[in-house]
Amino acid sequence: MSVLEALSYGVPNLINKNCNIDNIFKEDVAFNIGTNEEEIQNGIIEFVKLNNSEVEKVRFKSLEFVKKNYSWEVVAPQYISMYKELL
Repeated sequence: MSVLEALSYGVPNLINKNCNIDNIFKEDVAFNIGTNEEEIQNGIIEFVKLNNSEVEKVRFKSLEFVKKNYSWEVVAPQYISMYKELL
């Protein structure tokens, strides 16, 4: 949940594949830093090397990703449908 919250504010995320958010890496809205110490270190170094325009591109894509997949307009109908099925 904290990853989605950060994405909704355009904050770049350095996460690994265990995050379990569908398409987050496919959509290029987060940076995969791996799971072991060396991969995490290399991921952070690569992130720091990015220029401002590359970071801004990811920020914009992050905002769009959350709006497209996790906004109230998208999620509320899914919950309503789920509740109706349970009744």
